[in-house]
Amino acid sequence: MEKFIEDVIISLEAVNDLKLKSDNQWTVALKKALIDVADNYGLLSNCSNIGGQYKKNHTDYEWLYDIILYSNKEENILDKVYLAGESEWSYNRGNLENDFSKLLPVRAKVRLMVYQVRNENEYNELRNRFIRMIEESSSAIKDDMYLFAVYFHYKNEFKVEEYTKK
Repeated sequence: MEKFIEDVIISLEAVNDLKLKSDNQWTVALKKALIDVADNYGLLSNCSNIGGQYKKNHTDYEWLYDIILYSNKEENILDKVYLAGESEWSYNRGNLENDFSKLLPVRAKVRLMVYQVRNENEYNELRNRFIRMIEESSSAIKDDMYLFAVYFHYKNEFKVEEYTKK
């Protein structure tokens, strides 16, 4: 599992090299990076708005989350969710918290939140708020893994940070 998480982080941070300009470009690139990880692990993936069929085991529509990487025991019998992700490019705190709250009850190996910040203060406030939501939620269980994938608008840099529920 450690290798899977490491591959997710490396793939997401590699998107920095593309020098993208718009939220939509970032969204498509990040989703494709995650679909590539899913493909490398023989997993299924679902997400929308990437421009049609991208990989054999990918379906171009949202199913429960903005992106989900999973396996089935057989068709339509969900086995394991490896990654559930939400993406919110708006700076609206209510929208960010609403999307993040969807990740708290999911039984996934990794829960991913993609968002952007305008400054260091906003980054610290959101990070602390998300951690507080995790720690205070009875749906989140000890050792649940979260990834905060943050675009630092003021640095023009994308970085992924891990957090594990205590």
